[in-house]
Amino acid sequence: MTFQRSTKIDLKPNEPRENLPEGDNLGKWGRKDLGKEEKAAAEYKQKRVEENEKNPVRSKLIGDLNTITVDNFFETKKTIMDMVILSTENQEIFIDCLFKKAVTEKSYVVIYSKLCKEIDKELTPKEDPNLRTSLGGKKPPAKTSLFRTKLLEKCKNVFRNDQEEISLYSNIKDPQEKVQRQKAFLLGNVNFIAEMIINKILSKKVVNQCINNLFGRIEKYDNDNLFMKHVCLEGIVIIVDKFGTLVNRTDQKIKQEDQVKFNEDIEGYLDKLNDIAENDKLLPGHIKYKIVNLIYKKKNNWEESIVENNRKIKSKAEVNEDIQSELRGGSNKAKIGNTKLDQDGVNKILNIFIKFFR
Repeated sequence: MTFQRSTKIDLKPNEPRENLPEGDNLGKWGRKDLGKEEKAAAEYKQKRVEENEKNPVRSKLIGDLNTITVDNFFETKKTIMDMVILSTENQEIFIDCLFKKAVTEKSYVVIYSKLCKEIDKELTPKEDPNLRTSLGGKKPPAKTSLFRTKLLEKCKNVFRNDQEEISLYSNIKDPQEKVQRQKAFLLGNVNFIAEMIINKILSKKVVNQCINNLFGRIEKYDNDNLFMKHVCLEGIVIIVDKFGTLVNRTDQKIKQEDQVKFNEDIEGYLDKLNDIAENDKLLPGHIKYKIVNLIYKKKNNWEESIVENNRKIKSKAEVNEDIQSELRGGSNKAKIGNTKLDQDGVNKILNIFIKFFR
C-alpha cells in the first residue's frame, strides 16, 4: 500500500493567509510568508528612488564608483570627469562619496586614489607659456587645482573633527556595532590618505602630521578608551608601512637628504611602536603581530609579502596570469626578496613570531 501526501491548501478567493485555520497554514509544510520581506524591499527601493531624484549627481557618482575596476578605469574616469568638471559643488560631492566608500572598501582605495590623481591632473590650471618669458626663463610657481585643495581640507577635517564625525554613530544602540563603525571610519580614512600620499595628491609632510596626531590621541585615550587607543595604533602601522614602502621601494625621485630624513622619522616611529608592543600588557595579540611584522618588513628592505600582493585589485589579465602560474606550480614557493622559501623556510619564520609572543 502506498500513501500520497497532499500539499493542496484550499484558499478562499480573498482570504488572507494569516486567517487560515491552525494546522493548515503555510508553516506546516516548511514554507514562509514573505509578505513582510517583500514590503520592506519595496519600501527600500522606493527610498532609493526618492534619494536618486533628490540628488541625481550623488547617485550617478556612487553608481560609477560601484562599478569601477582596473579594466574599465579610464572609461569610468571619463564619465566621472564629465560630471565633476561642471561645478565645484559636484567636486565636493565626489570627494564626500570617495571618503565614505573608502571606509568600507579597503582594497579599492588604491583605485580611488589613482582616480583622484587623474582628475586633479585634468583640473589643474595649465601653465601660461608667456609667464615663463616674463620671469626671465624661471619656472613659475606650481599651480594647485581647487579639487586638490578641497581634498586636503577633507583630510584635515578627518583628524580635526574626529569626535564630531564619530558622533554620527551616536544613534546606534548596539555598542559593539558602534565601536566597529568608529574603527572602520578611522582606519578607512587613514588608509585612503596614505594612498593619496603615495600618488602625490598629498604632500609627504602630511605623514608626520597624521602620525603625530594619532600618537597624541593614544596619550589622550590612555586606559580610558582602550579600544580607540588600539585603533589609533593600527592606523599608525598602516601609514608607516605604506610610507616606508614609498620611500624605499618605489622609483619616485626623492632627494637624498629628504630620504635620509624620512627614514630617520620612520626609525623613530618604529622605536615608539616597539616600546609599546613590549611594555603594554593590555595590547591585543593581533596588534603586536602587526607591529612585529612591520619591524621585520623594514629589516627586509620593505619587501612586499605574498599576502599583501594577493590583496591587490587586479585586472582580468593579471588574474588569468596568476591562475596559469598556479597551474604550472608557480605558487608552491613563496618569494621573499631575491630568494625563495619552501615550506620549511616559511615555518622557520613563523616560529620566530611564536617565540616572541610566548
